[in-house]
Amino acid sequence: SLSLSLSMLVATMTVSPEIAALGLRFRDFPTSSFVPNRTNSNALTYNSSLPIRKNPNFRAYSSSLTNEAEQVINAPTGFTEAENRLIEALIGIQGRGRSASPQQINEVERAVQVLEEAQGVPEPTSSSLIDGRWQLMFSTRPTTDSPTQRTFVGVDFFKVFQEIHLRTNDPRVSIKFSNAIGELEVEAAASVRDGKRILFQFDRAAFSFKFLPFEVPYPVPFRLFGDAAKGWLDTTYLSSSGKLCISRGNKGTTFVLQKETEPRQELLSAISTGTG
Repeated sequence: SLSLSLSMLVATMTVSPEIAALGLRFRDFPTSSFVPNRTNSNALTYNSSLPIRKNPNFRAYSSSLTNEAEQVINAPTGFTEAENRLIEALIGIQGRGRSASPQQINEVERAVQVLEEAQGVPEPTSSSLIDGRWQLMFSTRPTTDSPTQRTFVGVDFFKVFQEIHLRTNDPRVSIKFSNAIGELEVEAAASVRDGKRILFQFDRAAFSFKFLPFEVPYPVPFRLFGDAAKGWLDTTYLSSSGKLCISRGNKGTTFVLQKETEPRQELLSAISTGTG
């Protein structure tokens, strides 16, 4: 049933997760607020005063235990030698860094430092390359993180995405936790402080399901969180290809992300370059 599927998604996302590296605690999902009723026309209705947002472009991403870094390095992506060293350092690390040994972490940090010193694209926030959907490949373990946060991000069953859209009338940054059933998305209003730093303030969250054409609001009182719902993100490296990004958050976390490319974009790129 629909309510059972809702419960299953919440259960697989570990009940009452703290959103990783954001310092935000979510209470149990109020499944009782979603009540499927049948009208005379046999249509499904949603009984809630909460707004329903259309979700026409939703795509569900299946998850696997395959290491993201292995998928990247085995594809003809055109990374530089220094970028490939970072990706090679990530191979074999499960849980996006949670299971990394001290030696593996040191290798990743050395590779990150080399790229940050190389600088990449100057003023990343001014470049359109920063916009898009980025998949989290690795994150460090800041001392402020709770075990719940680390568990949620460190489970390979989920894919974790960061979406950045700065060149719109409503600049946004969002974090998405995706599995075969759907996604939990936490959104924030964003603004650019300088060439590297994005300021954000979380203001809404919602579930998206593969079998529903709309989003189910996840009522979180962000306004009551005050400064805890605010933060910043520094992009310390953005590759000239726009495929690899390194960023550091206000809680001391380092993120390594890879741009997710649409199949149509990959085809047009292959045609234009005559390769791949």
